Order: sequence, then C-alpha cells, then structure tokens
Amino acid sequence: MARHIFRKKYRRLRTSQFKTSIRAIADIVLDSPFGVLIVNLRGIVLFANPAAHAIFQQGELEGRAFGIPITRIDSVEIQALRQKDGWRALEMRVSEIDWQGQQAYLVHLSDLAASRRAELEREERASLLNSVIQTSLEGIFVTIPQTGQIVSANPAACAILGMDEATIVQLRREDIIDTSDERWQTILEARRHSGFAQGEARMRRGDGTLVEVELSTTIFRDHRDNERGTVIFRDISQRKAAEQALHERERAFRALVENNPDVIVRLDEDLRYIYANPALLRESGVPLEAVLGRTLYDIIGQHHPLEDIARQVLETGQEQRAEFDYFGPVDHRYYEARLAPELDEAGKVRSVLMISRDITPLRRAQESLRLFARAVDASSTGVTIADMTLPDQPLIYVNPTFCDISGYDPGEVIGRNCRLLQANDRDQEAVCVMREAIRAGREVRVRLRNYRKDGTLFWNELRLSPIFDLGGQLTHYVGIQMDVTAQVEAEQELTRLYQQVNNYTQVLEERVEERTAALRHAKDQVEAILNSISDLVILLNPRGLIEQVNPSFCRWFSVDSDQIFYRPLVEVINAKQPHLLMDVLLYALETSEPQRIEVHGHTPDGKSYTFDGALASVGAGDDLRVVCSLRDISTQKQLEEHLRASLARERELSEMKSRFTSMISHEFRTPLAVIMSSAALLREYHERLTSEKRLNHLDKIETHSRLLAEMMNDALFITRSEATGIQVHRSTQHLPTLLQHIIDDARTLNPHGNWVNYQHEGSEQASVDPTLLRQILQNLLSNAVKYSPDKTPIELHSRLEGQWLTLTVRDYGIGIPPEAMPHLFEAFYRAPNVNNISGTGLGLVIVKRAVDALGGDVYAESQLGSGTTFTVRLPCP
Repeated sequence: MARHIFRKKYRRLRTSQFKTSIRAIADIVLDSPFGVLIVNLRGIVLFANPAAHAIFQQGELEGRAFGIPITRIDSVEIQALRQKDGWRALEMRVSEIDWQGQQAYLVHLSDLAASRRAELEREERASLLNSVIQTSLEGIFVTIPQTGQIVSANPAACAILGMDEATIVQLRREDIIDTSDERWQTILEARRHSGFAQGEARMRRGDGTLVEVELSTTIFRDHRDNERGTVIFRDISQRKAAEQALHERERAFRALVENNPDVIVRLDEDLRYIYANPALLRESGVPLEAVLGRTLYDIIGQHHPLEDIARQVLETGQEQRAEFDYFGPVDHRYYEARLAPELDEAGKVRSVLMISRDITPLRRAQESLRLFARAVDASSTGVTIADMTLPDQPLIYVNPTFCDISGYDPGEVIGRNCRLLQANDRDQEAVCVMREAIRAGREVRVRLRNYRKDGTLFWNELRLSPIFDLGGQLTHYVGIQMDVTAQVEAEQELTRLYQQVNNYTQVLEERVEERTAALRHAKDQVEAILNSISDLVILLNPRGLIEQVNPSFCRWFSVDSDQIFYRPLVEVINAKQPHLLMDVLLYALETSEPQRIEVHGHTPDGKSYTFDGALASVGAGDDLRVVCSLRDISTQKQLEEHLRASLARERELSEMKSRFTSMISHEFRTPLAVIMSSAALLREYHERLTSEKRLNHLDKIETHSRLLAEMMNDALFITRSEATGIQVHRSTQHLPTLLQHIIDDARTLNPHGNWVNYQHEGSEQASVDPTLLRQILQNLLSNAVKYSPDKTPIELHSRLEGQWLTLTVRDYGIGIPPEAMPHLFEAFYRAPNVNNISGTGLGLVIVKRAVDALGGDVYAESQLGSGTTFTVRLPCP
C-alpha cells in the first residue's frame, strides 16, 4: 500500500526526462532496509516506507504526529515505542527536502540494536574467520592484485614455504610462485575472466627448492573496499609422487599384460569376452576386435570342457585350474589355464579372469622324456642319477636293470647315497679315485666291489658322467653300471692260471712231464672260459701281433684264427687311433699294471663299434705277453651320446630363449616407449595440439606398432620354422606385380626415407611361394634401408631365366666388415659396426631359412663404407 501511495503522489511528474529515474528512486526507498519518513514542519508523517512500518509496528503512520521535535541534525539516538516489545533505541538522521512544493523533513531511521547485533556478528565472524585461517592446514596469503605484493600469510603457508611471515610479506606473489609454469599462467587467465580459479602449480621455498601445490585464488574487496587477492594452497608433493608411482605401476602392469606371452582374457557373466591381450591373436589367429563381445562358445567351439569350468567359477566363486587342447591356425596346441573369479563391491562374482599358457613344447618334451625314460628303463645296463645339489647327494632315479643287478627295489634306494652298495667295504682304491673325480667334477670309470641286498658280492663296472647347469654348476651325476662279476672272475682265474703256469714253468721245470696233464687240464679250463665268455680276448706279443684269440673275436670280426695269426691287432680290428692302443699296450708291458682304453673302429662289413678294452701283461722275459679283453659298449656309448645331445640341445634352447628374451625386451622397449608417450600426449593435450601434431603422433604410433608387429612376425617365423619346419606353397605369380607390392609394403614402414629402383628381366610368370618370397625381400629391403643414409636409393633387380629366379638387392650404406661375413646368417648376430641402429639379428636368419626351404642359395658381397649387395637364386620349377 505504501508503494502505491508513494507512486501516486509522484504521478504528476510526467515528463519523460524524469520518469525512469523517479521510478528507480521510489523502488530504492521502498526496498530500503532502513526506515524512511517524510514529516512536514508541523510534525505530521506524510509518507513512511515499509521498513518504517516494521520498526514501529503501529499500523498506518501516514497522518499521525511523529511525536519528537524535528530539526536538521546529522545523527541522534532516540527511543521509539514498539507495539509488541516496548521501547527500542533508534538512530535518526534528518535533512530538509521539498515535498510536493512545500518544505518538509526527510527522516532516516535505523534500528541501533539490530545494527549493534550485526556489528557484533561481523566481529565474531571476523574473529572466527581469523582463527580458522590461523589454524588451517592449508597455506593462505593475501596479495594486492595490481602489484602482486603479499600483505599477510598464515602459519601453514610459512611452514610449507619454509619462511616466516615477516620474510613472506616482503615478497611479491611472483617471487614465490613459479611463473614459468604454464599451469600458473592458465590459472591467472581463468581468474581474469571469472575472478576465481584453481589448479596445480609450483612454489619456490625459502631454500630455493620447488614444491608442487594445489591452489585456488580469488579477487575480493576488504572492509575498506580495497581490492585484494587470496591464494589458498596445500603441499601435494607426496600425492604427486604417489600418483606418479601409481601411474608408473599402472603403465608397467599394462605393458606386462599387453606383452605377456600368456593369453589373458576376461569373461562376463554370459562368458562373453570383455578383454583380451594381444597374445590371443597370436595363439588363435582371431583379431581382437572380432573377439570382444563374442562368447567362449564362439571361439573354442561347442561343448568344450573349459566352458563348464568357467561356469563353475561363476557359480562357486572358487578359482579353478584346467588343461585343454585347441586347434589353432597352424596346428594342434595344448594349454594350461587358471580361472579366477572377479568380485564386485558386494562380493558377487561379476566376471572371470582366465590366464592360459601354451604348454605344447612342455607336452612334447614330456613325451620325448617319456620315450627316453622307456629307453633307459629298457637298457641292459644299470642307470642311476644322483642329485649333487642335495645333502649327501641322494639317488633320484634308478632303472629296472639296476634293481635287477643290486636286488634293491627303487623305493629302498631313492633318496639314499649309492655308497650303500659298498656296505662296509669302503677302503677300496677305486672308491678313492671315484671320490676324487666327483670332488673335481670329472667323468670317471672304475671297477668296484659292490654288494647286493642279500649281501652277495658282485663286481660293478661303473661309469660316472657329470651334468652342469647353464652357470657351470655341477647339478647331477649319471651313473652307468654293468655287472662284470663273471668277467672279473674269468680275468682273475685267467691271471691266476697264467701265473700258476708261469710259476710251474720256472720253479718246477723238472716236474714238467708230471704236470703236463694238469697243465693240459688247466689249459682246457682256460680255453673253456675263453670260448664261453662274450668278451673278445686276444693274446699279443710285445710288438702287438696276435698270437691267440677266442671264438668271440672270430665271430665278431668274421675271421678265422689262422688268417690273423701274427698280424697286428690294430690292423685286424681297423682301429681309428691305432697309436693310442699301441701306447697303452707298451705302457702295460713297462709297468706290469692293468690298463683300460676305449677302442673305436669298424668291422670288415662297415659296422662301427666302441670297445671297452682291458690290457694286462703276463709272463716275463722272452715269454712276456699281453692279454687284451674287449667288451662291446657301443649301445652304452650311443645312450651316453644321446643323453649328452639331449642335454646340449636343452642348454642351447635355454640359451637361445635367454638371448631371445633379452633381445625382445631391448628391441620392444623403444617402440613401446614412443607409442606410450605419443598416446599419453594425445590423451592429456589433445585439445591443445594442432591437427598436424596430432597426425604426427598418430603416425608414430602406427609406424612403431607396425615395427613391433614385424619383430613379432620374425620371432614367430623362427619359432615355427624350428618347431614344425617351413611349408612351401607355390603358385603361378606375375613377378613384377608381386615384387612391386612387396616394395610398396616396405615403403609404408619408412615413407620419408630411401626409395627403391626396381627393374625386371626375362619372363614375368613364375611358380613361387609368395609368402616366403615376401619374407626374403622384406628383410633384405628393410636391412638396406636401415643401414643406408636417408634419401639414398636402393636397387632391386629380378631376372627370370629358364627355371631360375635371381634377385639382387644393392644399397650404398655402411657395408659389412670382412670379419662379420661368415656370421651373417647366425641367429641374433649383428655386425660390430651397426652401433646404435636398432635390430634383432633375425632378419638374415629368416632370409636364409626361407631360401633353404625353397631349395635356393643366398650370398652377400660388401665393401665397408660403400654398400652391400645380396644375391638370391631360387628354383622356379
């Protein structure tokens, strides 16, 4: 109503010049929180705004007497009666005005109690705010925005910056905040537009070090209406370090997963693929984009046991392990899988993590070991293996023949030292020799007195061979045992009889005739023994000529004893190293001590053999002779060679695996770093980068991804060529077109580098394997580009003449040193002059294997510093 009256009284002011301003003044008066009265000179209220009505609370004021004499005063305190709560202190200001053509007073009233309460509240809020600022854990300082001068700083700011407040207030904002940091410039720009901004920046401490902070800044006006700026900040160095460490761990984990040779997938509740690492493509041949969203059933086939196991993990929440087979793109493979549940926040299984590892080589190795174990189990000689890394070097394997010889069951000897066969007879000279050889890690061959489980004696012909790991540490000893009791007894009896005959001849010469019958009987016994044993026994004179042999010798070499009488033994048996046999024979004559030797040679029909030879001298003077006993150990030696070859092959594969792992980890690091850094830049600064820079980073990612794919293809080619060989698939091709496509593909890996000049001669249609031809040329062209200066040409020439295709690749690069030429086609070999040029050392190996598979040949010509020419000749039937 007051608003209506006020406007009605001024309705007569109709001029457009004042209309708008009068209305604005009226609205200000009507909306003012202070009481406004217009009183005439007689003290009658002519007008009261709503705030005045609220102050007096006495209904309509217009037309009523004000009740207080009014004079022009600046400020005076009065008491006014309120209808509800009695008297109230007011502050009154009075000024003269012209009101509708007559003199009047404008009275301005304000409630002193309310003002004092507001002032008290402001003081309390200011005190509380100051207390909060002083106790805040966040640093706060106030600045003058125009100059950047700091006017105050709280204790937390002093602690973070390592300075007291007196030092800080002498500085400017730019002395503390690192203005070279683009993030601070971004914050300032945002504050200029909105008056408030926040973000991260660096501050300089009192000792000069920089600290990472998170800050917010705003512009405000103080109680004196001066413009001020606040900076509120906190130290986030530890958080940034933790974030960086977390980021590094996340990146390392992702790299580990992405480059893990094991297949890692995640399946949802419907057994659909929601993640798969790149190893799945290599193992299944199915692109990753074609896998995601598809079910386990779609990929591995219907009713596969793995599907039931995955559902069991979803239902029970228990981890499961399984082995399964899979028909991959190349062959039949075997895998070992671990399936683990992934739980949500409520503890419910939401997905399954499955990690699969290709165990095909292990399965095949196990099969080979199983066949080898069968061969060892079926061996006619005893075989034992002792673990030299365990205390007391216990036996960990014995074959059935050993059990037959010793009378022990496997469970009675496994885990025990083989000295149990010696019982209490451990002072043998052969035992000392064996111990010394084992201590030195040498191979040793001895003849021991051993005892069976029932205590009976048997002679053991024992051969111990050491096995070392890749570090050269002795890990095992393989023992080959042969029961030579019969042979020893025969030798002992033969020696005894010969000695007896010799003694009788020297001492009892007069009783020769009386003892003739006895000697004949003894001779018959000796001949019976010689005729019955399987060993080859020969009696030799000091010059190595045969004087007598047993029937086993004649049968073995298919000769008659009369045909070989007085012929050299080394000539009859076709010994490979006759001088060694003669040296041992002479040594036995000189020392009168038994000697052992391995004799290698071949029979007249070409059959190779290896004999274990024992030589002992008998007689004296002119009757001095040598008895030589030969036992065929060819089968035993073949078994030993097979064992050594298997161990050597395993050692070579282990070394190649180590070198391959080292090479892959080294060569993959740089492309992966480039890819990850480009991806990070695109993710973090995508909006700030120009389109040209974004395309540049995308090109880097694409180029290095292709490089990684090429290295992986090279490694897979080497692995498959060793595992299954290289299959050749020929087809009739138009050579110029095929080779041009290969050149174009190679150019995509180096679009701004060298160019290839290609020429062809002869016929254009040929039967070739396009895949292997692509492997050959891509690796040769890649090497030519890699080891040549930028923008230099590469020359490719092809000529099809008759049934032969000749390919020549020439570059003008760094060349190959002469000492490196013989090693070009060795795996992982790189010439000494490649310096820091990246490479795996597999390219020329792939070229060589592909050329060999096609039945061709490859050779290189090079001059150091002037370039290299590779020439490949391939048959085209």
